[in-house]
Amino acid sequence: MENYKKSEIDYEKKIAKNYNKLYHSQPITKKYDLDFTNYVKKNVRKNDKVLDLGCGPASLWPELTKIKKIGLIGCDISPEMIKEARKYFPKNKFIVADSEKLPFKDEEFDMVICSSVLHHMPSPNKTFNEIKRILKPYGKVVGREPNDDHALDQVDPWITGAIASLSHLITRKEKFTTPKEPNVHKFHKNYKIADFIKNDLGHFFVIKDVVSKYPFSYLFVRINNAFYGNIILKTDQFLDNYKGNQFFYLAIKDGYGKSEVLSYINTYLKKLQENSNSKKVPLKFVKRLILLTAFFDLILPKK
Repeated sequence: MENYKKSEIDYEKKIAKNYNKLYHSQPITKKYDLDFTNYVKKNVRKNDKVLDLGCGPASLWPELTKIKKIGLIGCDISPEMIKEARKYFPKNKFIVADSEKLPFKDEEFDMVICSSVLHHMPSPNKTFNEIKRILKPYGKVVGREPNDDHALDQVDPWITGAIASLSHLITRKEKFTTPKEPNVHKFHKNYKIADFIKNDLGHFFVIKDVVSKYPFSYLFVRINNAFYGNIILKTDQFLDNYKGNQFFYLAIKDGYGKSEVLSYINTYLKKLQENSNSKKVPLKFVKRLILLTAFFDLILPKK
């Protein structure tokens, strides 16, 4: 086993029992989890078989298990994390597994969830290869990762100073103390969104959606007061055109179906409206393309 995996298992062994309390129990982190699981819910279908890859101690399962009529399995490289997950959800299936060598059949899953998993690795490529292998054709990978290219690293220092002072003010009022955490291994990192899409995700999947979130509230995630947390969360909307410190993404295995054809056609029609000098084809040909797409989508066997 590679050294970084041993380091990760050792780290998670130390933190497993307190992991949910440390990272998923505060008002702001609970809202982040709810937003992400709603993002999953929006993209999952009835009867889908879903793998929560790197599930930890079932941190997202209080919400994921509310999604009706899906088959949900959790896996994690850490035996201690899986032990905790089974305590929380004893009737559900959790297994210890390495994301670079998953014990599942080819094309077994309709969706794989990767919630803040990939930034623990030197490179996600082997994991993406495995995800692609176990996904059915047109299967989806839905994930989130920390963003290294967020707005408040790029604003005037006086503004960041004001925000830091506000953070100190609130934490002092709450009598907050920083929790003790074990040291993480050197491969823990944040991603730049453009690099992640170009160098990693885009090599394996067709990217359908990427959205950056939480440009302000992430600085206050340790706040325990629900009223304070709600006010801070609402402040994110005042920076809604700025990149936040997390990004959600949706990608699919293979990308050539009815929705892709119609997406290309819609883009062409919008371009035509914006610029009448665009290279045109007869409208009756466009309508014919739409009919052909609907016809072949209906009669061709679904993989």
